[in-house]
Amino acid sequence: MVTGKDCRSLNIRDTDGQCLCPVCGLPGYFKGDSFSDHGPLIGTGICPCCFYEPGFDDESAAGATTAETVEQAVIAYRQAWIEAGSPWLGRDDYWFGRPHSWNPASQLAHLAALAPQLCP
Repeated sequence: MVTGKDCRSLNIRDTDGQCLCPVCGLPGYFKGDSFSDHGPLIGTGICPCCFYEPGFDDESAAGATTAETVEQAVIAYRQAWIEAGSPWLGRDDYWFGRPHSWNPASQLAHLAALAPQLCP
Protein backbone atom coordinates (compact mmCIF):
# COMPACT_ATOMS: atom_id res chain seq x y z
CA MET A 1 0.00 0.00 0.00
CA VAL A 2 1.23 3.47 -0.80
CA THR A 3 1.59 5.67 2.27
CA GLY A 4 3.27 9.01 2.72
CA LYS A 5 2.46 12.64 3.27
CA ASP A 6 -1.11 12.26 2.03
CA CYS A 7 -1.83 10.39 5.27
CA ARG A 8 -1.55 13.51 7.44
CA SER A 9 -4.66 14.87 5.71
CA LEU A 10 -6.61 12.10 7.47
CA ASN A 11 -6.00 13.75 10.87
CA ILE A 12 -9.27 15.70 10.84
CA ARG A 13 -10.26 17.98 13.70
CA ASP A 14 -13.47 19.90 14.23
CA THR A 15 -13.65 23.51 15.44
CA ASP A 16 -13.47 22.28 19.06
CA GLY A 17 -10.19 20.48 18.31
CA GLN A 18 -11.70 17.01 18.60
CA CYS A 19 -10.32 14.37 16.25
CA LEU A 20 -12.88 12.89 13.87
CA CYS A 21 -12.93 9.34 12.59
CA PRO A 22 -11.92 9.71 8.91
CA VAL A 23 -14.43 7.03 7.94
CA CYS A 24 -17.67 7.99 9.71
CA GLY A 25 -16.87 11.37 11.27
CA LEU A 26 -17.50 10.43 14.90
CA PRO A 27 -15.92 13.21 16.99
CA GLY A 28 -13.84 12.81 20.10
CA TYR A 29 -12.87 9.18 20.05
CA PHE A 30 -9.33 9.41 18.68
CA LYS A 31 -7.32 11.45 21.17
CA GLY A 32 -4.44 12.40 18.91
CA ASP A 33 -3.09 12.06 15.42
CA SER A 34 -3.63 8.60 13.94
CA PHE A 35 -1.64 9.30 10.76
CA SER A 36 1.95 10.44 10.22
CA ASP A 37 4.11 11.01 7.14
CA HIS A 38 4.92 7.30 7.35
CA GLY A 39 1.28 6.19 7.29
CA PRO A 40 -1.37 5.08 9.77
CA LEU A 41 -0.37 4.64 13.40
CA ILE A 42 -1.72 1.38 14.76
CA GLY A 43 -2.94 1.35 18.33
CA THR A 44 -4.41 4.87 18.30
CA GLY A 45 -7.97 3.64 18.68
CA ILE A 46 -10.90 1.81 17.19
CA CYS A 47 -13.92 3.91 16.32
CA PRO A 48 -16.91 2.61 18.34
CA CYS A 49 -19.28 3.76 15.61
CA CYS A 50 -17.89 2.13 12.44
CA PHE A 51 -15.08 0.01 14.01
CA TYR A 52 -12.41 1.58 11.78
CA GLU A 53 -8.90 1.06 13.16
CA PRO A 54 -6.03 3.09 11.67
CA GLY A 55 -3.08 0.95 10.71
CA PHE A 56 -5.22 -2.16 10.33
CA ASP A 57 -8.33 -1.52 8.24
CA ASP A 58 -6.36 0.55 5.74
CA GLU A 59 -3.69 -2.13 5.26
CA SER A 60 -4.51 -4.31 2.27
CA ALA A 61 -2.86 -7.38 3.83
CA ALA A 62 -5.10 -7.18 6.91
CA GLY A 63 -8.21 -5.19 6.06
CA ALA A 64 -11.27 -6.25 4.12
CA THR A 65 -10.72 -3.69 1.37
CA THR A 66 -7.78 -3.25 -0.98
CA ALA A 67 -6.65 0.11 -2.27
CA GLU A 68 -3.53 1.77 -3.59
CA THR A 69 -3.45 4.50 -0.95
CA VAL A 70 -4.55 4.88 2.64
CA GLU A 71 -7.00 7.59 1.58
CA GLN A 72 -8.59 5.23 -0.95
CA ALA A 73 -8.81 2.51 1.71
CA VAL A 74 -10.61 4.92 4.07
CA ILE A 75 -13.08 5.84 1.32
CA ALA A 76 -13.67 2.15 0.50
CA TYR A 77 -14.21 1.32 4.19
CA ARG A 78 -16.73 4.17 4.45
CA GLN A 79 -18.57 3.00 1.36
CA ALA A 80 -18.90 -0.51 2.82
CA TRP A 81 -20.17 0.97 6.12
CA ILE A 82 -22.72 3.13 4.28
CA GLU A 83 -23.86 0.16 2.15
CA ALA A 84 -24.43 -1.75 5.39
CA GLY A 85 -26.84 1.01 6.46
CA SER A 86 -24.38 3.19 8.46
CA PRO A 87 -25.02 1.23 11.65
CA TRP A 88 -23.64 1.95 15.12
CA LEU A 89 -21.41 -1.11 15.51
CA GLY A 90 -20.31 -0.68 19.11
CA ARG A 91 -22.16 -1.70 22.20
CA ASP A 92 -24.24 0.92 23.91
CA ASP A 93 -23.07 0.02 27.41
CA TYR A 94 -19.37 0.87 26.94
CA TRP A 95 -17.93 4.09 28.35
CA PHE A 96 -18.26 5.58 24.87
CA GLY A 97 -21.69 4.33 23.88
CA ARG A 98 -23.92 5.63 21.14
CA PRO A 99 -24.77 9.28 21.79
CA HIS A 100 -28.47 9.91 22.47
CA SER A 101 -28.78 12.25 19.51
CA TRP A 102 -26.61 10.13 17.19
CA ASN A 103 -27.39 10.68 13.52
CA PRO A 104 -25.06 9.05 10.96
CA ALA A 105 -26.23 11.33 8.12
CA SER A 106 -25.37 14.54 9.99
CA GLN A 107 -22.12 12.98 11.24
CA LEU A 108 -21.10 12.22 7.63
CA ALA A 109 -22.20 15.67 6.47
CA HIS A 110 -20.01 17.27 9.14
CA LEU A 111 -17.06 15.12 8.01
CA ALA A 112 -17.69 16.09 4.37
CA ALA A 113 -17.71 19.80 5.29
CA LEU A 114 -14.36 19.49 7.09
CA ALA A 115 -12.67 17.02 4.72
CA PRO A 116 -14.31 17.20 1.27
CA GLN A 117 -11.36 15.35 -0.30
CA LEU A 118 -12.41 12.25 1.67
CA CYS A 119 -16.10 12.39 0.82
CA PRO A 120 -16.48 12.12 -2.96
